[in-house]
Amino acid sequence: MMCAVPVLLFGTCGHILAQADPASEPTVLAVAKVLPAVVNINTERVVRRRVRDPFEDFAAQYFGNYRSRPREIRQTLQSLGSGFIVDPNGYIVTNQHVVERAADLKIEVTMSDGKTVNARYITGDEKKDLAFIKIDAKEPLPFIPLDNPSPNLLGQTVIVVGNALGYSSSVSRGVLSGMKRDITIEQIEYKNLLQTDAAINPGNSGGPLIDLSGRLVGVSSAKMAFTPQGVPTQGVGFAIPADTVRETVAQFKAIAENQPAPR
Repeated sequence: MMCAVPVLLFGTCGHILAQADPASEPTVLAVAKVLPAVVNINTERVVRRRVRDPFEDFAAQYFGNYRSRPREIRQTLQSLGSGFIVDPNGYIVTNQHVVERAADLKIEVTMSDGKTVNARYITGDEKKDLAFIKIDAKEPLPFIPLDNPSPNLLGQTVIVVGNALGYSSSVSRGVLSGMKRDITIEQIEYKNLLQTDAAINPGNSGGPLIDLSGRLVGVSSAKMAFTPQGVPTQGVGFAIPADTVRETVAQFKAIAENQPAPR
């Protein structure tokens, strides 16, 4: 009997070590499944606005009403975000606020392999905060399918994948904390959002929120740092549900099919 004890202990330890292999962890497998389809988005847009010299307003009070024509100022704004390929032909979903239209909009997409390509804006929906952009694909690209989304069960594990703070291929994990949330950001109301405690940082916007099977839960969109009363919060992030993404992408594709081919 005493000789059997070491053999039994060894066998138990071997089983524990096999379970603890990081390569077989569900989160690792899910991330590896979707990461080739996740992209970083860098936008540069030019905003034009007209301004007057404040001295002229002061002088006009004493020397008459003459004012010169207002000067036009061109301001270049840059932003970082995330997105993911939803079609092997190179169509990408992201947040509208990541690629919002402006004069001379320039969009660069960095693939998971580090390759950077130019993208063009197709269309977007400001109320849903979703946008559709496209890159040219010489061969079919890896993509995250929209026809089999996650069931989105309260308490399930969810994973944020994206370009957090400009760091590509960043991953954070949490749970699905709530559903059907309504929030208001910059006087725009967003309805029926998912809530998660997984970290959503600047740069994650537009990236996928997935489950442990690699299925789409939603699109990371925003985080709440403070309540409307100014109370700091932790672990309150929001995502656009996968069903909403699927329906909106179908509309976006119909628009893309009717657009003229780029020159």
